[in-house]
Amino acid sequence: MISANWPNRITSASVMMFGLLALIAPTGYSWGPVLLVLASVFTFVIPSYRPNWPSSDYVPLATILILIFVAAATEILWHGLSSRSFDRPSRFIFALFVIPLLAHYPPKAQYLWLGFAVGAVGAGGWAIHQVFFEGMSRAQGETQAIQFGNIAMLMGLISLVGFLWFQQLTRPNNFLKILMLAGFAGGITASFLSGSRGGWLALPVGLVLTLYTYKFQLSAARSIGLIALSIAVIAALSMAPDTGVQKRLDRVFYETKEYFTEADATTSIGARLEMWKAAAKLGYQRPFLGWGSIQVEIEKAKLAEAGRIDSAILKYGHAHNDFLDSWQKRGLLGLGALIALYFVPLFFFMKKLTDGRPKTRPMALAGALMCTSYIIFSLSQAFFEHNSGVMVYAFLLVTLWALCVESEKDDEQPSPDQAK
Repeated sequence: MISANWPNRITSASVMMFGLLALIAPTGYSWGPVLLVLASVFTFVIPSYRPNWPSSDYVPLATILILIFVAAATEILWHGLSSRSFDRPSRFIFALFVIPLLAHYPPKAQYLWLGFAVGAVGAGGWAIHQVFFEGMSRAQGETQAIQFGNIAMLMGLISLVGFLWFQQLTRPNNFLKILMLAGFAGGITASFLSGSRGGWLALPVGLVLTLYTYKFQLSAARSIGLIALSIAVIAALSMAPDTGVQKRLDRVFYETKEYFTEADATTSIGARLEMWKAAAKLGYQRPFLGWGSIQVEIEKAKLAEAGRIDSAILKYGHAHNDFLDSWQKRGLLGLGALIALYFVPLFFFMKKLTDGRPKTRPMALAGALMCTSYIIFSLSQAFFEHNSGVMVYAFLLVTLWALCVESEKDDEQPSPDQAK
């Protein structure tokens, strides 16, 4: 006989699988979301399990998911792109499709923390293996180095929130708290061994936001301990000669100087600055609907032929900045949709943080960390030009939003213990 609460078990297993496999299995970031979509289909076709569309709390979330898809669809149809271009934008519609399931059958929060912590530990271990045993210059897991490192950093920060969630339980489990801290350290390790410098900025921002949120709940000793753990991991990685961390940090200043003094666009930093310049020029020329992905490359070649940009950047298919890339390809419609996708949820989560409700706070903090981290990632990488970037943001967003809304109901209960 099928248990009546099987949809809750499926959503819990899905969110755990999401973090657990995201970086340690081929396309691992898709497995949990696919299970959520399949569960949504089953609950929809079985009347006794069919969820209704949730409350008005989900209207802003649904609106921005539709908006980002409409902006992408407008580019595809207006500029005559291939139907295959619908692939990544469609992930936002799939995320929209699972909202009723998550709202009606919310997962248990502890499965989210456990999945992301174990996944972050796995990513850190794999990064160590790739760099120190396989001799790779940059860890990349099963994906690309920048995506791997940045997502690992986000997973580490979410593990830190998991530590605080387990800490506030009536009977906290010390093993699980240690596991959460190991996930935090593992995420940092994977990020730094990937050499993805853009994501390193997310760590201090995330730490400041976390410590500020819990300033009245965390003792000075624990706050200092978390900062010390971060510094210790970074120091160990920086001092080890085989990691290349210190070298990549030094190159930031050298390559920036070379770009502004010698116009050198062949370096990592120089190429990004040149790509940003090109994207700004193209966005300014056609600000409302942009050029479309194909025409952007043609126009870049014209700018290079005219000597207005360096031809060294023509090999790159995007601007390494989601905001500028959206502007040049999709115009103000695309840029506005992207800003809404980041900042509307951020406003929602920050508002929940200021409400001071103890059970809602960890979910809201995790959501705020996701939004701020992605904003930082997107400054030096077109994160949504990769399947991993789209899948992680879209499905983690709807999951954290549902957990945040659900936890508000739990906050009405007198007991502080969330592990029920």
